[in-house]
Amino acid sequence: MGSQLLMLILKIKESSTPGLDLPTFLSKVDGFLKGYSKASQVIHKFKVCGEPRVVAIFEVNNILGLERNMGGLSRIGIFDVTCIPLSHYESFATALGVDPSLTEISPQPLTKRFIYWLSFNVEYPGKTTAELLELWGKEASTALSARAAGTQLDLYKVIAERKVHVFIATDVPEEVDKLSFTLPLMQENGANVQIECRAVQHLEDYTTRIMTEKIQ
Repeated sequence: MGSQLLMLILKIKESSTPGLDLPTFLSKVDGFLKGYSKASQVIHKFKVCGEPRVVAIFEVNNILGLERNMGGLSRIGIFDVTCIPLSHYESFATALGVDPSLTEISPQPLTKRFIYWLSFNVEYPGKTTAELLELWGKEASTALSARAAGTQLDLYKVIAERKVHVFIATDVPEEVDKLSFTLPLMQENGANVQIECRAVQHLEDYTTRIMTEKIQ
């Protein structure tokens, strides 16, 4: 049986739980998002910095496992939930003809000091679909070459949409601007690309550090 990738975005409705202790609550959320046996394995899980929002990437072999995760969550609080079907960006890049040496599917470790979640929405007025795909092939090659050179990033394409979600870790936030503005899609089609960026942190790091770490 094959698997599918799903992105879950959970926004906690704090108004439904007055006096919510967010760190303790998110510790419970973290527990439910650890996956349900082999049926649903979590690849990444992050807290959006400064917001009562969690984003997680799951590889799902049996959708019932994920549904049981969500059933457990519904017993501890009320959420606005968005579930987005994804594909590995490497698979998309392969279809675009990118060098196979760059397209091995392997979720990347994100270990540097700052992590950002970028959402790209690509339009293409004035271009044909063939022209867009040719440009996107150059884009994919550039992004995956940067990863091969040591940039910490993990990329996912939304199925059947011209949208990409990127998680990038860096010690220098300005590097994210530098990378985003040098990408071929921005260089040659930038007026038609909308980017949203959020700072995120590993959910487990948040739930551990918020309860114990002293701030100097």
